[in-house]
This record gives sequence, structure tokens and C-alpha cells, in this order.
Amino acid sequence: MAAFVFTANACSDAAAPSSDAVLPDHLTDIGGLNGSWALARSINSFGRVVGEAVNTRGQLHAFVWSATGGIQDLGTLGGRTSSATAINERSDIVGWAMNFSNTPRAFFFTFGLGMREIPTPPGAIGSEAYDINDRRTVVGRWLSAVGVLSAFLWTESGGLKSLSMPVEFQETRANGVNEHNEVAGYGIASNGARRALFWSTTGEVLEIGTLGNDPESLGLGINDQGFVVGVSGSPSGPRRAFRWSRSSGMSDLGVLPGMDWSIARAIGNNGRIVGSSGFNGGSAERAFVWTESEGMRDLGALPASDGVSSGAYGVNFLGKAVGFSWNGATFRAVIFPALP
Repeated sequence: MAAFVFTANACSDAAAPSSDAVLPDHLTDIGGLNGSWALARSINSFGRVVGEAVNTRGQLHAFVWSATGGIQDLGTLGGRTSSATAINERSDIVGWAMNFSNTPRAFFFTFGLGMREIPTPPGAIGSEAYDINDRRTVVGRWLSAVGVLSAFLWTESGGLKSLSMPVEFQETRANGVNEHNEVAGYGIASNGARRALFWSTTGEVLEIGTLGNDPESLGLGINDQGFVVGVSGSPSGPRRAFRWSRSSGMSDLGVLPGMDWSIARAIGNNGRIVGSSGFNGGSAERAFVWTESEGMRDLGALPASDGVSSGAYGVNFLGKAVGFSWNGATFRAVIFPALP
């Protein structure tokens, strides 16, 4: 698993809650698998949540949670590790899991049939799925026998197909797909820079640029209106969350008051954007929601004696977001309430 560049991880100075912060008791702590760490990545309109958590054996496993059924370990494809990255309105779940050979494989999970490996072309070394729409179109990336990482789009009827790679790019990754099968992601150019990409329904690929003169950008999510969100910046410099569309171009979403950086990870069909904002060189970050009318607002965090830290990774149509929060001892998977 390769981590996103500029994933601004936490910092040492705790962020004081802004005046818009949600009271901690409004957060839903869904816990984990009784281990030391948990992260929620996606939520559908029925309130089902998926993500990954460390279990009592110290293994990272995919989970699904609901208010009525609690948390369920989804297991693996035979290996030790798995992660659930997205859930659609049909409660289909995708992600990746290690197989018996200890290589990552994209999976498709349904409550009737359980976890199934998404077939890859012959000789494929590995694959990972990152999003699924309600048409059961899945996107992610796969590693070929010759070592090329390529973005893919998969359907049960059409199988796995690599998405177009821009000229002079050496690697691509698909992170989000909407109901029109438009896709957001990023690629690595020949000079090593990562650039956000948009694939149209017809398969056309566009490099969507950066904010100002930033050298790099990542496309991390997309909604049905074709808005792409992500982060623009450099690994060692300022990083800012962005929103992009073909008609309006790329706009800077700003940061929470007093903070230095931001990253947008998901956008709902109501236009709500969620992500994290934090300080340079420290360990505190805060989950945010951004709307056209209100701008960026703090979603709050669980109470902790040694600081408050949280991050948002997914949002549903009702405006509820999911992610993590530090509680003073462990990172917990949480549901953030929908702000008015």
C-alpha cells in the first residue's frame, strides 16, 4: 500500500476547537475491533460505515458497522490484512485484502456472498479497490507483471479495464467514481510529480492542474455533478484542499482558522466536502466540513487530556461524515453529525 503524498499527519500542538466545533457528545464513537487503532472511511445513507481497525491479534482488518448490527470483521482473502474503502447505497463494499500469498487483492463484498476477489488480468501482481458507485462500478489500481501501476475500472459484466494513462506518465491511480462513471484520481509524471486526473465517461483523461504554481496535486473524490476534490501543494511545502470542475476550474477551499494546511477527501452529492486541516510540523489536525454558503467548519473531536485530533474521510447524502478521533489512548472510528 502506498500512502498519499502530503497526507498531513498529526502534529504535536493540539488545536483549540473553533467556535463552530460540534460538542464531543454529538460524535458517535463506533469503536473498533478491540485493538489499538480504527479508522472509518465511508458511510452510506442508511448509516452503514466501513473502514479498518486493528484486532486483538494486532492485525488490521476491514469492518462494517451499523447502529443495529454493531461492528463486524469482514476478514481477509487468506492473509493477515484488509481494508474496506467504500460502501454504496446497496451496501456493497469494496477494498483490498491480502491473500494466502500475502499480496494485496481488490475485493467486492456483499452480505449475501461475502468477500470475493475482483479478477485481474493474467500475471497481475496485486490490486486495490478504492470506490464503488450504485451501478456497481468499481475503481482502483492494479500492478501488472512488468511492474506498472495502472488505474482501473471494473464491472461484473465487463471485467477489469485499465483507464487511459496520460502521455509521459508512468503510474496512475483511481480514487473515486460517480454514477456517470466519471473518475477522479492521480498519476505520476515522468519527472516524479503527482498530478490530479479526471477520466470522463468516454474514457478521456484530463490533467486538472494545481493551485497556483504548486508542483503536485491529488484527486481524491468526485460527486455526481462532476466536482473533484483533493489536495494541491508539495511534500515539503503548503498544502491546500481544492474543488475542481470542468466548467469552473480549481478553487482553494482554505484552512480552519489559525491552521496551516488542509486536504479534502470526499464530496457528497449535496456539495458538502469533508477532510482535515492542521498545523505544520505538529501532530494535531481537525476534521472539517466545507459548504458553499458556510465555508470550512470544524467538526470537533472526542475529548482527550493530551490534545484533540480528528479527521474526516467520507460523507453521505444526509451530510454525516466519518473518520477518526483520538480519545487520549487510541484512535477511534467515529461518525460526525451533519451540521446545519
